Formats: sequence, structure tokens, C-alpha cells
Amino acid sequence: MRERNRFSTQMARVRATRFGTPIHKALLQATEEVTGRDDFLCGTKHPPVAHARQALMCAARLSGCTLEECALFAGLYDHTSASHAIRKMHKNDKLKADADAVFEKAKAMLAKREANFAKDVEETARIEDRKSMFAEGIDSMVEAVKQAVGAAVPKLRKPAPIVPEKPKSLRPDVEALRRKPWEENTPAGREIARKRAQYYG
Repeated sequence: MRERNRFSTQMARVRATRFGTPIHKALLQATEEVTGRDDFLCGTKHPPVAHARQALMCAARLSGCTLEECALFAGLYDHTSASHAIRKMHKNDKLKADADAVFEKAKAMLAKREANFAKDVEETARIEDRKSMFAEGIDSMVEAVKQAVGAAVPKLRKPAPIVPEKPKSLRPDVEALRRKPWEENTPAGREIARKRAQYYG
């Protein structure tokens, strides 16, 4: 029961990790540029790959991430690996230099991203201002043309609702129903009456 609870708590922390955030992407890209390795997310213990992975974890720790987040950023699931890398950083000058370089490059990437975002926001606001000014100019031109020509927008008329006419009487025509075919005042009825008179005399 204790192991199951620990595993569920660990998985909850894993799901809460900031994967895909700007800081995560910046750290990955900076690690690849500083160390020249793009395979540091695998679990191999090859020294150059492990060094790049440890530099990533140390840079993530310098950026304020927890030990578990540092390990997860590097493709691991145990925070002790991040703790070992951080302890090693205080003794290994090359690891410390690479971690500092990764951190500084990632910070510069984030600052550039923020500057580009602010520039995009300003450009979008400028474009919206131009659109509003253009729309206002078009509206004023339309109003001037209407006043000069005297054109007015006709109001839409609502069509009158069509109400079906009620029949005068709902009772059937009894006389028409009782009338014989030869009594009808129609060509067919008159023909029937002629043949009947000829036959019966």
C-alpha cells in the first residue's frame, strides 16, 4: 500500500511538471548548443552524453526548478541523479562552466523571446490602430456622400403575416352530394342525361 501511494504521488508530480514550457525548451536548446550533443535525453552512461545531461540538470536547478523537475527535464525519473549532478558541479569546473553557460544562454533566449513578444504586441496594436483609423475615415466618407447625394438607407419592411382564410362554412354541401351524375350542369352530366333519356325514353 505504501509503495502504491508513493508511486501515485510521484506520477502526480510528474504530470505537474512544466514540460513544453518556454524555460524547458530554452534549456534543451541551450544545452544542445553549448555541449554539441543532441542525445542527452537518453539514459546512456556514455561520459559525453552524461556530462551534457548533468549540465542540463544543473542549469535547470540554477533557474529555480526542483530536483525532480531537473531530473524529468533530462529524461530521468529519479531526483537523486539531479542531486548527484549538482554535488558534482561544485567539484568539477568544466561541469560548472557548462552549466553556467547553458543557464546564461537559456536566460538570453527567454529575454529575446519576451522582447519579440512585446514587439509583436506593439505591432499588433499599431495595426489595429491603423485599421480603426481607416474604418473611421471610410465611415466619414460614406456619411459625406449620403449627405451630398441625399441618399438614405431604406428601412426594412416586415412582411405582413399570411393568415389563411377560414372557410365560410365547415358543413359539406349536402345538395351537391345528393345530386345524381345526370343532374350535374356540366357537359359530362348533360351527355349522361341525353343517353339516359334516349335509353329509357
